[in-house]
Amino acid sequence: MDVPASFSRPRRKTIAVLLDYMDFFGGGYATQIQNAFSAQASALDLNLLMVFGRGLEEPHRGCAAHNAIFEMVGPERVDGVIIVSSLLGGYSGLEGLLRLVRRFAQLPVCSIGAEIPDIPSLTVDDSVGMRAAVEHLVQEHHCRRVAFIEGTPGKAEAAIRLAAYREVLAQQRIAFDPALVLPGTFMPSDGFESVETLLNKGIEFDAIASANDFMAMGAVVALRKHGRNVPRDVRVTGFDDVPLSRMANPALTTVAQPFDAMAEKAIQIVLDELAGRPVAQVTRLATEFVVRRSCGCRPRARRSIAPVSAVTSSSLLEYVKAHRTLLATSLAPILRCDGLDHERAADTLVAGLQEQISEQSPSFTDALERLLDQAGENYQRYRAIQGAVEWLRETFRDFDDLAMERLWADSFPRLRSEERSETTPNPTPMPVGRPTILLVDDSPILLRTGRRALQHLGYEIETLESGQVAYERFVQAAETGRSPFDLVILDMSLLERRDGLEILELIRQLFPKQRAILVSGHAPSDRVQAAMDRGLGWLQKPYSLEALATTVAEALAAGVQGDDPPFAR
Repeated sequence: MDVPASFSRPRRKTIAVLLDYMDFFGGGYATQIQNAFSAQASALDLNLLMVFGRGLEEPHRGCAAHNAIFEMVGPERVDGVIIVSSLLGGYSGLEGLLRLVRRFAQLPVCSIGAEIPDIPSLTVDDSVGMRAAVEHLVQEHHCRRVAFIEGTPGKAEAAIRLAAYREVLAQQRIAFDPALVLPGTFMPSDGFESVETLLNKGIEFDAIASANDFMAMGAVVALRKHGRNVPRDVRVTGFDDVPLSRMANPALTTVAQPFDAMAEKAIQIVLDELAGRPVAQVTRLATEFVVRRSCGCRPRARRSIAPVSAVTSSSLLEYVKAHRTLLATSLAPILRCDGLDHERAADTLVAGLQEQISEQSPSFTDALERLLDQAGENYQRYRAIQGAVEWLRETFRDFDDLAMERLWADSFPRLRSEERSETTPNPTPMPVGRPTILLVDDSPILLRTGRRALQHLGYEIETLESGQVAYERFVQAAETGRSPFDLVILDMSLLERRDGLEILELIRQLFPKQRAILVSGHAPSDRVQAAMDRGLGWLQKPYSLEALATTVAEALAAGVQGDDPPFAR
């Protein structure tokens, strides 16, 4: 029977977004892009198809096979394509992007990041944003030796940000010193290694301008390791304004990328193309310079429930007492989600905050821990709790109070922003006894996630944020001739001079048959692949609880049943 026209509904349009790596929880540039597109597609009632490959012409093993998925995107499946060229074009450059675009000749296409000829392109004003950060360091804080950490070679935004840094120096009549420019690839370890290089070579510097937030945060870790205070001794700025920049200690002064505007405009361009409406060939979006603590300023909260004069006119405890009801009322909507009593949760957090400020007990962190436990395995509830704590920190940012800084420093590592499932997988049977596992990762969130998952599976867990400290544990145990752990799980990208594989190789010099698993969000390099060919365990981020349980169980079982454990030479 024909459906009457009055009852028919137009087909929902489907838009594909092409990216490199699947990264839902890393909190970086790619995560923000994904979240912005998800929100915008939901608001516009569109189907969103996120297609994850690898960087075009990325030289690592298996990347070409991953990118075959892009060939499955066509007019029979989608109505338009958005290419996140800032992620895909780092290795291939413009020529590779042009070859990709030609596959979609029958579809509306929009590029985000790089300008592609004859294709509507969205770019961000990287130059203005980077200039604002460097000018702030020079003009407001009178820095004269500003080090710069570059982005990935070949990426347009990396070259633009470096050029902006040099332009500011020239305008301020500061001589350019090549020794102050450090190579990077937008990874946290680059920032750490840059500081190590500067200090080891005795190069003087009073500030660091980083081409992204992750490298800036890596630099802060290295500075702290060497007893340099940020911002008292060295001022630091980043670029992107990822969520972790707001949670960092000190909170990171940075340049905010307009992620929501990117997604909104890119989708609108594709819809306009579908409708036959004219679109601009190049649209440039503005950035925003965001002042926080790491540069030495005392910024006002970007969101506040009261004027600054009201906040600073009384003591912290008096302010919380006077505004307790208003604080809870303002906090409750942020905590609103299915399965969470948001009003009660808001009251609990604010009451705990007041008690902890008055030094009665660690009530706020205890209340936060209870809420996290009540959230169970639900991702949305955890995100709501994380947003609530972030809102409170922003609200009280004008209070220069050491107790509050300690409170936030203790609170944020307790938050887990990983998706959870309601059931725990049944892994391969574990070896006899209760194996001990050392988990090494520079992310407190991932350490907490891994600890709780593995403890639930029956393992004894110890966690460390430093690969060097982990290695020192094995050095101490070398005299006994017995490894202190049945299994070591190391993150490949540590905020240190050595990566996870290098730490593992040092450990295996002491204990040649040490069981181990390497974890990474990137495809294995040739060096890592060679180790995998010799039996090294491998876990790709983001991983499920089932993948974690199975990989760990297999690594432990192989060490018991075979002559040699994984990664035996």
